[in-house]
Amino acid sequence: MSRLALLSLVLLVSGCGTIIDAGNFADSDRRFDSPGPHLYGGLRVDALLVADPGDKAAPFVILFLLDVPFSLALDTVFLPFTIPWAIFGPK
Repeated sequence: MSRLALLSLVLLVSGCGTIIDAGNFADSDRRFDSPGPHLYGGLRVDALLVADPGDKAAPFVILFLLDVPFSLALDTVFLPFTIPWAIFGPK
């Protein structure tokens, strides 16, 4: 039963760093210099939240560590969208 719960939890949080960045849910004044999405922004969100989780995200640091490979994969899938956004998007 615990393996099923752990697998369900991992699947639920997979790619959440990418979703946070693509949906502009990141605290942009603290995390990034411009609104998203960013090139490999999901990895950046995960790394920043692990390095400095703050009060709200501190209990979820392990989930952000587990999210790294999923954010890497999803960020790679989003590259055809994020590259033009980085070049031509709002500054």
